[in-house]
This record gives sequence, structure tokens and C-alpha cells, in this order.
Amino acid sequence: MSIKKESGVEWIGKIPKHWKVERLKNSVENSRNGVWGEEPKGNKLDYPCVRVADFDRDNLSVQNKELTIRNIEMSNIESVLLVHGDLLIEKSGGGEKQPVGFVVQYTKNHPAVYANFIAKLSINDKIAVSGYLKYLHATLYNQGLTKRSIKQTTGIQNLDLQSYLNEIVVYPNISEQSIIANYLDQKTSEIDKLIADKEKLIELLKEKRQAIITETVTKGLNPNVKMKDSGMEWLGEIPEHWKTSKVKYTTYVKGRIGWQGLRFEEFVDEGPYLITGMHFKNDSVNWEACYHISQERYEEAPEIQIKEGDLLLTKDGTIGKLAYINYLPGKASLNSHLLVMRPSKNLYKNKFMYWYMKSISFINFININQSGTTFAGISQQSIENLSFPLPGLEEQEKIVNHLDNEISMVNKSIEMVSEQINKLKEYRQSLIYEAVTGKIDVQEMMNEAGQEEVPSS
Repeated sequence: MSIKKESGVEWIGKIPKHWKVERLKNSVENSRNGVWGEEPKGNKLDYPCVRVADFDRDNLSVQNKELTIRNIEMSNIESVLLVHGDLLIEKSGGGEKQPVGFVVQYTKNHPAVYANFIAKLSINDKIAVSGYLKYLHATLYNQGLTKRSIKQTTGIQNLDLQSYLNEIVVYPNISEQSIIANYLDQKTSEIDKLIADKEKLIELLKEKRQAIITETVTKGLNPNVKMKDSGMEWLGEIPEHWKTSKVKYTTYVKGRIGWQGLRFEEFVDEGPYLITGMHFKNDSVNWEACYHISQERYEEAPEIQIKEGDLLLTKDGTIGKLAYINYLPGKASLNSHLLVMRPSKNLYKNKFMYWYMKSISFINFININQSGTTFAGISQQSIENLSFPLPGLEEQEKIVNHLDNEISMVNKSIEMVSEQINKLKEYRQSLIYEAVTGKIDVQEMMNEAGQEEVPSS
């Protein structure tokens, strides 16, 4: 075990005695802002162009996919041409959930350029190696240190690159940096494979969930029941004793007619809730995130005043998102992108309609009936013309109870696997931090016979 010394930097702590404490900028020979260029012209100045959207944030590299082609002026080519090992940093854009300052390594062997929201960091190979630096930058980002250099203007984040490069970091010698980079490449690859396997498991669980819902709301609980053709392409066969009906004959369906002059400045701190699709969370309403409107505004639209047991549906943007109102903390209304649905006759339970709208049958109906390309939507009229299966009320109750129980168990399995993924990601971050700050002796660990195994959960 190497002798330690104080780094003098709070987030770094103690480091091996032979490591150097220096500015991040010492590892950068130069930095160059990117260009967006023009549409491709089919000549030799057409180049693949890396955008922020091409950043692979898990692997700290550029995604392995076809890049956008842009035509670059001859005078700009030399300064923005990428070579293997260059680092790319997002300097503009970002947001609260994903701030600017993320760094990836360019590992492709073909020439490419990079867009104007990105800067290239060319490495000073006398100080550092690219592989070590990508992990060092990842630690700075994960520690939230990039936020100190972010300037926010009109909703767009801009990274003060010179300020960021003044951050104090630590460097082992070049040889040790390479060893650390290789070690982390190996270990993070093992972790990433475990994560990928668990993500596949989640997808399988989601497919199972979808299959259970669709099978139950279209076929019922009796596997031996006699079937008949429903006459609807998206619905297929249903039990012979079931009926079908259209939403417009059985259901109260209303949406807000425009905004009636409502402006954002009118939102208040307290008052009736105004629900939007952004406030849907896990098929319920996240009441804490909702806007509030005045009592007068609430009373202007009595047709969309929400009741407990209502079903809400998004009809624009992300079509078909649902929220079932099993709890209503106070008066509430809708914005213009939602519909409220409730039974108008005692022919079905709204929770049964909720489960039907979670089925593949309803998704197929949406795909057939949606309109628009730039901004997709489905009309209230289309929803009213939806035909749906109609078992008896007693059978509906059994179906609802069955799905409530079955899907709850599947959801718990998904949550458990998701938590395992989060723990693996936390372990990955911790491992990188410990390696680039000298908390673990990578050389010693790699020389030991049995290298530590990555935990599976």
C-alpha cells in the first residue's frame, strides 16, 4: 500500500504521495469550439458530425451509430477534425436534469467533426492519457463540480470552459494512468454487461405485464370459454357471452375547449389544481407538481371538473398516457391536451376501462387513428368512436381485482431489478472515483491473483 498525503482538495482527500496536484487545464493542449456547417453537398467537404445527442453517457464515448453528415468550410476543417482519443465536452444546452459539462472520448478511427454546442479538448500527452482523463472528467461531473462553471441565460446553460479547466485534480504518472484506464475499462465493461442483462430482464417483465393485461381484458379469466370475432381489427376475438359498445354510448368524455384566455401568469400558489400530461406519474396524478388556478377559472369550465374515479387520457403529444384518479385532494381541472372519461351508464367500471386502455388492443387503436406527423394527436371524436369489450359488471370486478394483484407483483419485480441497476451504477461511479483519486491501488489489485468480482446486485 502506497504512502498517502493530503491533496488539499476537499472532494479528493488523501492521495498517494507520488501523485501530483495540478489544474485540469494542464492536461489540455488546446480547446476548440465545434461548427454545424451546412447541409451535405456530396463533395469531399461532407463529414460525419458528432452532436450532443450522439454522446454515449454510459460508456463515456460517441455512440456506435451512423452520424449526421454536414458540409464544413475548408477553412474550418483542420481545427475541428477529430482524431482517436480526443475528448469532447458539451458546452451549451443542457438542463436541470442533465447539466452541460459531460465529457466523452472519441474512439472511432474514421475522420469526423463535431457540432457547435461541443468543444474538443486535445490532450497534452506529457501530462495525461486520454483514457484516464475521460474517467477523471466523469468523476468531476458526477461530483457536481461542473455546475460551478455553468452560466444560465434564457433557459440555456453555457459552460465557462476556462473556469471549469481551472478545477484542481490529481495525476499519477503516465504509466500508472494507463494502468488505471485499462483497469476501469475492464471493470466498467463487466458492470455494464450486468446492467444490460438486468435491463433486458426489465423489458421481458414489461412484455409479460402487457401480455397479462391484454389477454385478461380481451379474453377474460376462463381459458376454456367459447370465443367469437369482435368485428374490430384492433380487438380480435372476445368471449362469446361478452358484448361490445362504443365509448360515446356509455361514457362521459370531455376536454377543455381551448384555454379560454388562460395565461401562465394567472397561475396562483393556492387554489384548484390544473392537471397537464406532465403531471402524470405511474398512471396517477403527481398533485405536488400541478399548477393552481383561481376559483373563477375553475368554475368557467364545469364540464371538466374532476371527480374521484375519473380516467384521464392525453390526446396530444405522447398520446394515450393515462391517469386514474383514485385520490382527489381538492378541486381540479384539465389543460387542453387531456380528456376526462367517466361512465355515463352503469355498464362498466372505470377501472376496467383503465385496464383496457393499457392493453395492446387500445395501443393498436391509437396507432390506426392518430393524425399528424410533427405533432401527433388523436381527436375526442376518435376516442368516442372506440369500440371496447363489455363483460358483465360482476366479471369486470373479478378482472379488475385479478389485474390489480397480478400487475402489482410484476411492478414490484420491475422495481426490484431497477433498484439493482441503480446500485450497480452507483458502484460504477464509486469505483471510478476511487481509482482516479488514488483511494484504491489499481496496480496492486491487478497484480493480486484473484481480482475482486463485480457484485451482481
